[in-house]
Amino acid sequence: MKFNASMLKRWMLCPLQARFAELDNLPWRQNAKATFGTCIHEALEGYNQHGNVDEAIKRFKQTWHEPEILGAGIDYWPKITTYGGLRKRGIEILQEYDSHHAWETRTVVATEHKFCVPFGEHTLSGIVDLVEKKKSGRGKNVLRIVDYKTNSKQPTLMQLRLDIQFTIYSYASEQPEFWLGFENDPRYPPMPNGANLYEAYKKLPRKAIWYHLWGNKEIDAGDRDDADMMRLYRVCNEIERAVKNEIYIPSIGADSCTWCDYTEECGIVVPIHAKLHEPIEDTD
Repeated sequence: MKFNASMLKRWMLCPLQARFAELDNLPWRQNAKATFGTCIHEALEGYNQHGNVDEAIKRFKQTWHEPEILGAGIDYWPKITTYGGLRKRGIEILQEYDSHHAWETRTVVATEHKFCVPFGEHTLSGIVDLVEKKKSGRGKNVLRIVDYKTNSKQPTLMQLRLDIQFTIYSYASEQPEFWLGFENDPRYPPMPNGANLYEAYKKLPRKAIWYHLWGNKEIDAGDRDDADMMRLYRVCNEIERAVKNEIYIPSIGADSCTWCDYTEECGIVVPIHAKLHEPIEDTD
């Protein structure tokens, strides 16, 4: 079975939601914050390739004004979200990112890199925002796998240490298919000069980085070992078994229901969005 990071995260959030999105391929409503993140990612891809912040800002303004260019048209605007406010913040993010990285010594290896690698009888796919070579605090070269975030709360160190997305990235970066492409599939092309890059970096230590663009803050997501890979493999096996047996147990918590696009299809929980703004009674 084929897995990707967003699919696995959705399964852990709510198996029924995962079925609607990943198996039934039901449409979802694109919110403005998700579109904003897409526009920022695209602008940063250009910046990391060419180092020109003015061009990155120009590109962001263009796509934010007309997100359909990226196939990310906006269906609805969450509360306290405005076009002008996010436009201003996007420009600030790019300026701050440039200020933080303009004089750094680093080698950009790949940006927005699509990959697919074998994982036992499964495959793992995804898109890495940035792969770069950089020196650690001890002066040793490391290969950094960076994932940008534009609207996430800062996770705890334990959450990052167990984050499956970074486990996938760390595992994938050690596989030759990450660099050389996957079975001549045009969706997962090889990196330019991929064979030489694989040989050059295959023994280099990996470092997974959660990068929060709102505050230009990065957090080390921790190392991954065989126990992490076995945990991931067990999850994939259990999800495959659930799909074969058509078992999709819904979650009815705030994390899964608040921003779910499939409350009507679910038929199990009452949409709770209105309740979020109800006053809380004073019981003292």
